[in-house]
Parts: sequence; structure tokens; C-alpha cells
Amino acid sequence: MTRFVKSLLLVLSVGLIFLSSCKKEELKDGEYENPTPPVNNIGKMSCFTKASKWEAKTYYATVFNNMLTFYGVGEKDDTIEINVLLNENETYYEFYKTGLNYGAYTNRTVDTIGYNSTKYFVATTTEPGNPIPPAGNINFSDLDITNKLVSGTFAFRVSKENVNNQYPITEGRFVNLKISPYTLAENKMTAKVNDVDAVCTTSTVTALRSLADKRITISGGFDTNKALFITFIADTISAGDTLNMNQSTYGVYYDGSQNIISHNGKIIINAFDTIAKIIKVNFNYSYNGTTVENGVADVEYLDN
Repeated sequence: MTRFVKSLLLVLSVGLIFLSSCKKEELKDGEYENPTPPVNNIGKMSCFTKASKWEAKTYYATVFNNMLTFYGVGEKDDTIEINVLLNENETYYEFYKTGLNYGAYTNRTVDTIGYNSTKYFVATTTEPGNPIPPAGNINFSDLDITNKLVSGTFAFRVSKENVNNQYPITEGRFVNLKISPYTLAENKMTAKVNDVDAVCTTSTVTALRSLADKRITISGGFDTNKALFITFIADTISAGDTLNMNQSTYGVYYDGSQNIISHNGKIIINAFDTIAKIIKVNFNYSYNGTTVENGVADVEYLDN
């Protein structure tokens, strides 16, 4: 055997040993640290309010008929909501009293009346030739409806009565808010009445909003001649609100012979879409030994 052949066999032997050792040392996921830092800015929403810095602990965003609605709920259960009617190729929108675009702020633990950017908007006097400053604006840096992600900035001034009662929302930012699929109302109303399941017949479940006072009444019938009702003013409510029952917000249980009216309980607004006219709530109430618990209503409302 020549020296060349011996050398070649030695190289092949070493190569086979090396390959064999590689097979025994397979890498496992998680064994080594990823040098790329994780993305931690998905779904963030923040701003400064009149009181302090505000950050959303939860948020929701959806689009229906080109109306983008998104809101965030802060640590103190205060809610910031923005509605924008999207136009093709536009990313900057201003809020005016006559438009559909607006921002809102609600903190029902402090004030039962919400603040709106356009409802009480009074145009600021300007010099001739200068445009009237808007009530606020929103500027999208990323408006990707196809992939259901939106990012941008916002700022607006809200009030609940007039220009002298304003509340500023400044330096607002939202990053990669995920747009949730839009779902239609299920037209249902259920609860436990004195620990017995009450499932309202679909054909009897209705929701009406009075155009006179913005009161929404949701009702449904079950067990042939029994019924549930909840009623509340919806003038300034938004998703994320908790309404404590009182003289204007209350629940009713009709037991087949009489109405049992309760002002002791709460209604939680899970969704309130004024464009699609859909409202989704949870509710609980009780009166004099009668309890209505684990209540759920998911309905499309009509104006009357």
C-alpha cells in the first residue's frame, strides 16, 4: 500500500469519526440563548391625561364598514376610545363636531359622565384666513387592515358640558394593536334566577334605544310567562365601563305575576358598537331574596 493511499484512508477515517460525533451532539431548542431580543411592544396603548400618565392594561380594536373603533382600559378602569371613519390612502384625521371621528375618555369610578372630544366642541376663534383648530387628531404610522395591525399617535381635548370643562389627552401612542374579527350579535339573553337557568327564547330577546334620552332597554322572555329586563342610559357609555345600579340603572325580573325591580347590582359593558348597533353586557342584580346572576346579553339594538 502506497503512502498516498495510506494518507487518504487516514483522512477518510477521521472524517467518518467527526461525522459520527456530530450526530451524537444534536442541538435542542432552548439550549442556547437567542441573541435577538424578544419583541415586547405588541399591543401597547398609552398617553398622558390631565391627572397622570395612562397605559392600557387591555385593549380592543375592530373595523366595520370602514369605521375603525379601538379603546384601551387603564389600571383604574378608565377608558380611552377612538373612532375613525377610514378613507382610502389617508393616514391623518382631525376631530370636528360635524364629523364621525372622535375621541372619548370615561372614568366611572370618579365621574359617571364621560368626556367626548366633539359632542361639546366649541370652535376656537381664530384670525381671518386661519383654519379653526380641531378638537383633536389621530395620525397612523401603520394602517395595515389586511394584516390587522394599526399603530400611530393621537391627541385630543375632551369635555362633558362645554369648552370651560375640558380634559386634555396628550402624547397618545398605540403600537401594533391587533384588529379583532368583527362578529355579529348572537341575539341572546341568559342568567341564573334563584340558581335556576333562565335561557330567554331568541324570538323574545329585544334591545331598544330611545332617541329621546339614549336609554337602552334589553329584555327577554323564558318559561312561557317569565321575563328579564335591564335598562340604563347609554349616552356616554363605552366598552369597559361598569354601571352600578341606581334609580336610572336597574334590573327587572317578571316572575309571571309581578315585576321585581332591583336597584342593587351592576351592568358591565363588554362591547358597544354604535355603527353596527350591537351591545354586549354582563349583569347581576338582586332584591328581597330574589337573585339574578351570571347574566349575559348579546344583542343588536334598534332606535325608537
